[in-house]
Parts: sequence; structure tokens; C-alpha cells
Amino acid sequence: MMSMTLLGESPDLDAALKIFLSTGHNAALGLTDAAYGPGWIQYRLPWRAELAATGASRLIDPSAIYSLLDAACAMTVWARTGKFAPYPTLDFRVDYLRAPAPGADIIGRGECYAITPDYAFMRGIAHEGDPANPVAHCSGAFMSYKERAS
Repeated sequence: MMSMTLLGESPDLDAALKIFLSTGHNAALGLTDAAYGPGWIQYRLPWRAELAATGASRLIDPSAIYSLLDAACAMTVWARTGKFAPYPTLDFRVDYLRAPAPGADIIGRGECYAITPDYAFMRGIAHEGDPANPVAHCSGAFMSYKERAS
């Protein structure tokens, strides 16, 4: 499991995204090409045979797309606020609109559109290069994690 301390000690979001992509599930998926701006983060999920729904299909399995979108949303609070704070996934919904093209890489972009004292709200899309033609979109609520006094 990736250490929240390690991310919190990163000097900036760019350095933290490199850590985030190089560890755990994100590394196993092979997420690449981190990009970000005010309130959004984007990654690429390169097509690989081991991510195929079935060996002959050449379609990335929906579970990998789900993980891509969750990862794309995970650190968008930092992209929005400019500082690290852990926000674990509380509720996450993915709507699949269509099958991806066989052998296509998938781009996942997450956006933090609202923050309250206890929650952050994200949305995102997965596409093959044209955001106007998404494979899936998502929405989620992420919970603020605060150290509580004993």
C-alpha cells in the first residue's frame, strides 16, 4: 500500500504524481502520461494483452477502466487546492457508454468540482483521444481523512 506520508512529503503535485504512478495498482496497470491543471488530473492506460477482457477481444476490461477513472480522480483535490490531503474513495459510480476500440489506449481524466469540510466531489471521463466520444464517465464522493484526537 502506498504511504500517504510519502505523498504528503512530496514537494509538489508533479513529484507526487510520479510516486502515485510508480507504486501499487497504478504501476501494475501501467498508467502513464500524467497531466494536470487547476482541479483536474489525466492519465493514459496503454492497451496490453493482459488487460484484455478476453484474450481474443483486444478490448480493455471494464475493471481496468474503472481503476483508471478512480486513479484519475484520486488526487484532484490537490490539483484544485494546491496542497496534499488524503481523500479516500467513499462512493464511486462508472457508467459505461460503449466498448472501447480494440487495441486502443484509454485516457482517463478526473476533475474535482466541489469540496466541503468532509467530502470532495469528483467526475471524470474515459476516452480514446476524443473527449466528445467517451467510453465511460464517472462521478464520486471522496471523504476527507482527518486525524482525530484520542
